[in-house]
Amino acid sequence: IRWGTARYQTVADGGWICPAAIGTLVPLRKELENTRIYLELQELRYNNCFCVEWDIEETILDIHVIKIILQPIVENAIQHGIKPLGKDGLIHISAKPQGSFLQISIRDNGVGIPAERLSAIQNALQSDMIKQNEGIGIVNVHQRIQLFYGKEYGVSISSENGTCVTMNLPLLKGSISQQ
Repeated sequence: IRWGTARYQTVADGGWICPAAIGTLVPLRKELENTRIYLELQELRYNNCFCVEWDIEETILDIHVIKIILQPIVENAIQHGIKPLGKDGLIHISAKPQGSFLQISIRDNGVGIPAERLSAIQNALQSDMIKQNEGIGIVNVHQRIQLFYGKEYGVSISSENGTCVTMNLPLLKGSISQQ
């Protein structure tokens, strides 16, 4: 076996990426479609106790993003926000350009996050170490974004009248080819 040396540099820098990362990017439209299918299954599972609103700018649908960054966040919205609410849940998903960023937000009208728990999750997002039971799904997505795109990108979370998770990704000009 001949092992090569992988070069690691963030995609946002226009540099090399780890060869294992090839194939980890999909057009935003594909990530949204996969999320839509997941949400439809969950709507059936939970007897339509929530609905989903989409606010997506069409001009960004072909921008490539890391696979499976939305599903863990909407799963958290359902499990920790909507399910305890019991009925009349709403998940609002938006994606739009914000300057040099692609901003994706997932907001729910669920029960929200207690201040102490929210603080623990926010601290975990600032840490380089994953602590068990500190919002593992959201922290995983955050760390994947930062490893791939750089430390200036990632996830933030707030909880007022429900919970809002916002992802900031680079708004890369054109598509990234998946060689």
